[in-house]
Order: sequence, then structure tokens, then C-alpha cells
Amino acid sequence: MDLNISVSFRRKQDVDDPGCIQTLQGTVGLRADDGSSQYVGSIKAYRIDRRACKEEFYDILGCRGETRRFSRACFDKLGFVHSRLLMDEYHKGSGCWQEEVNRGKIVYISNIFIEEQYRSRGIGSRVLKALVDLDYVNDVDIVYCEPVSPDPSDIEDQTLSMDPSSQARRTSFFHKNGFRRLGRTSWLAFSCDPSHPSRSLDISDEPRDDSQFSHDPVMTGKICQSDFPLNWAILSDKERSPSSIGRVVAMIRDAHEVSPAAIHAQDPIGATPLHMAGMCGHVQAIRTLLELGASSDLNIRNSYGKTPSDCCIEELEEIRRSQERTWRQMMGISCWAGFPETKLRALGILRHAMGLEITEEEFMKQYKFGCTCGSCVDGWLSKRMKYYLIKSAMDIAYKEAPSDRKIHSSLVISSDITDFSSFYYIPPNLRKIMSEAYRQGYRNVFRIIISILSSQGESSIPSPDNIKRHIRSGKSDNFNLSSVQHYLDQGGLVDFAVDCLIDSAKRLAFDDIWLGVKDSEITRCANDLEFDLIRHQLDLNKMTCGPIRWTNKGDLDNMLKEDLSMEDDLEDW
Repeated sequence: MDLNISVSFRRKQDVDDPGCIQTLQGTVGLRADDGSSQYVGSIKAYRIDRRACKEEFYDILGCRGETRRFSRACFDKLGFVHSRLLMDEYHKGSGCWQEEVNRGKIVYISNIFIEEQYRSRGIGSRVLKALVDLDYVNDVDIVYCEPVSPDPSDIEDQTLSMDPSSQARRTSFFHKNGFRRLGRTSWLAFSCDPSHPSRSLDISDEPRDDSQFSHDPVMTGKICQSDFPLNWAILSDKERSPSSIGRVVAMIRDAHEVSPAAIHAQDPIGATPLHMAGMCGHVQAIRTLLELGASSDLNIRNSYGKTPSDCCIEELEEIRRSQERTWRQMMGISCWAGFPETKLRALGILRHAMGLEITEEEFMKQYKFGCTCGSCVDGWLSKRMKYYLIKSAMDIAYKEAPSDRKIHSSLVISSDITDFSSFYYIPPNLRKIMSEAYRQGYRNVFRIIISILSSQGESSIPSPDNIKRHIRSGKSDNFNLSSVQHYLDQGGLVDFAVDCLIDSAKRLAFDDIWLGVKDSEITRCANDLEFDLIRHQLDLNKMTCGPIRWTNKGDLDNMLKEDLSMEDDLEDW
């Protein structure tokens, strides 16, 4: 019998982050012949606009237990799906999810509940369809859910049993409705686009969920210490003094001498001593284990699907998130100081043992700031970032004035340049008296930046010092450097142009992502969208983006004469 079901939704803006998260609360009713409606279930979902979240994606989603784990496990700080879940041969799983997952909004199903007497009658499927058919859920949006949570506290409705049979039924329900696993995580995803590859993926081709234990998940200190002494010794060495390190190394050697198999033993979560050393960044333990023959464990995966190298990377990523969170709280920017030397060296040793042909010191320099492509200039300026910077610089440098606007005198007053956003990175006091030569000199700074970015090596970094060095060299590409010198003589700074360039490139990069612009020829890197890192490396942290800075602070005359410390910046701004 076909039930007369209705699903009504209420959309509510989040109180703390109204532009970022909406709560979609659906009520499922059974209509009777007399027009009345009986409650039979409900659905709750969050609609997340990662573009509005900006660099605060983790902080905003971290306010809820269920979305906190979801955000960390599946996304980076900007709300884009981790690249390893899309490109890594193992972690991408079936490979049906690609860059399209980063275009639209995120719809996260928190809970779907149907009264027991109405289950197995197709109501749940109709509720899901009602959700994806909402006018404000678009084809580019991706719907996520976690049918099996390893943490019962994440489940709002405690009537949802977490026994294995219930977990299997919930997973099967979402599979039947077109959801497919994101990489090898415990989360399933659904594309609202009927032509998406995930919609035709056979369920038998879906990989296992790496978050589910294949061993006993209970691992107390007593069990680990008595049954897995090497793992315990490595994990417990918090001091890392010469004496404590010596004890760990001696214990590893003694255990190997008694039984060579001891260095390969896996604990209840499948971790070998090499996994533990990688996670802890214990350099001396890693060297000793590899020396004694643990290289055979380099590709062994623990119960979470992680190799020793993956464990090390996971720990480094958590350190990075912590640093960036501190910088945001203190200075308002999502930046960091790079990976700590010891833990990064541990990863370098593991990578070298896995066949990476690079010395430890080269690795330390190349990967200090999280480079994943292996070709970032100075370890932080990626090829794609250079592409965005060059494209933006060309747009600014060669943009023609509107044909219906004619400059009649040598002065260009502020009302004449309202269409040129790049000029708003110049202080108002200079902009009001800007001459045509000054204006052209400012644009020519961007031409110099294009020339610098087009070169190779560290000379391709568009730092203020490199720009000034280029100006002093007298080299120019078909333009007169005298206009640049005039710009500088009249109070202009190359910093204004660099400030403008980074902000413009950031807008361009994110617009390309939202619009789905294809540029797959450029190797992807974790540093492709690290614009705050670029500002930090170019020593622009004391400057917020130009138009905001001038609006908030007014004239910069006095500020340019002061050598403000970082503490002064925080107190004043």
C-alpha cells in the first residue's frame, strides 16, 4: 500500500555563523483521509557554505562533535576535500570522486529517523529524495553522511543502535540510495548530478572503511606495555633526552637480538614499532629499526589504513592545524612557522627508505612548509600559486581603461579610477594626487613582477627585495623604468603592488574552483592556496589587504614611519 507521506523542511541560519551554516530540519508526516497528519519521522542536515567559512572552516565545524571529526578527516582548512582522498592510489578508494566535490556546498546529514513500525516501507528513501530535491540544494552540491560512527556520542538520537547488524542496515540503506564511500573513510557521499560516475558505481567496487578496526580496539597502557614493549617504549619517550633516547635504542636492539620478529610485532590496532616511531617522530628509533631490517614494514598498513609514513604525516598535519589555529587567534591570519625539524626529519628518513631520491637536508628544505608536489620554490611557492599570481599580475598590468573614459590632464583624481580595484591598495593620501606617470609606474611594478615570476629558482619569488633589485638592475620588458622610479619617488611602495597581487590572486584562485575551471596540466600541491603563507614569507603580515587597511586606519602617513612590533599590530588593529 502506497503511503501518503509528506516531508516539510524548515531552514534555520546558525546563530554564531549565520552566513556559513544552515540547519535543515525536516518533519515526516503521514496524511490521513481527513487531512490530518501523523508524525512518523524526521531528518536533520547542515548546509555548509565553505566559501563563507574561508580559513575558519575547522573552527566553525568544530563546534559540533559530529562535524568536527567529519571536517578534520575529509577536508582541509579551506573546506576542500583532502587531496589524498582524490588522488592517492590507495586512499582515493574507488576513485569515483574528483575535483567536482570542491565546487558546490556541503550538505551533511546529521540524523534520519523513521518510527519503527513504518520502517522498510520506502519512507526513508523518499525523505532523502525530498532533501536533495530542495530548491536550495543544487546539482553541484555533495551530500554526506556517516552511517557507521565509531563514536556513539556523535549520534544525536541514541535510539539508533550501534550493534553490527544495525550498522550494516544503515550502510545498506544509503548505498541503495546512491551514496558511495569517500575514499576509504567512514563517510559516504552523494552527488546531486545524475550523470556523476558515483551513481553508476557497483557497490562491489567500493573499498572497505579503514576507520573500522580489524583488531581489538581496546588497547590499555598495561596491555601495550606488557605485550608490546617496543611500542610502549617509543610512545613513552616524551623527554627525548640523550639518556632516554639511548634507552629506547638499546631496548630495540636487545629485543631484536632475542627475537628478530619483535621489531615487526603489530599491536591491537595493527601498528608496528615503525608505525609508532613514525607517529611520534622518533628519529633515532626509526634509524635503528630500519638498520635492523624493519624496512619490510614500510608499506604495512595498520587498522586505519595508515603506513608508518602516513602516521608521521598525520601527526605533522595536526601540528600544522594547531599552529595555524594559534596564529589565527593571535594575529588573525591562517599561517604557521613550518613543521618542527625533528618530526619532519623522521618523515624524510621514512620517505628516503621508501625510495625517494633526495638527501635528508634537501627534504628538510623542500617540505618544511608542507609541499606535496616536490617542486615548490623554496619549499612554499608552488607552480599553481605562480600561475595564479602571474595571471592576476597580467590582468592588472595590461588592463585597459574603459573606452568612454578620457584622462584630460596629468592628474587622475580618485573619482576617475573607481573601476580599477588595484588602485585601492594605495593609501588615500597618495591616490588623491596620483599623476598619470605615477599610475603607469604602479602598473609597471606588476610587469616587473610578471618578469620575476617567469624566471626560475629563488629569483622567481616576487618579494619586495627581489622587485627592488630588478628595478636597480635597469632591466625592463618593453616599458620605461623611469615611470617606476617616479612612482617610488612620490611615496609609492612595491609592497602596495605585492599586497594587491596576493589578494587578487586569491580571489581568482577561489573563483576558478567554484566555477570548475580545468587546469589539470599543473601539478597539484598542498601549497596551491596558501595565500596567508605567501604573505608571511613575503613579510606582509603587518598589512591587512589594502582596501580594508585604508578603510580601518585611514591615512598611512604616520604608520609608514613607525616600526611596529607584532604585539603593537595586534593591540592597534
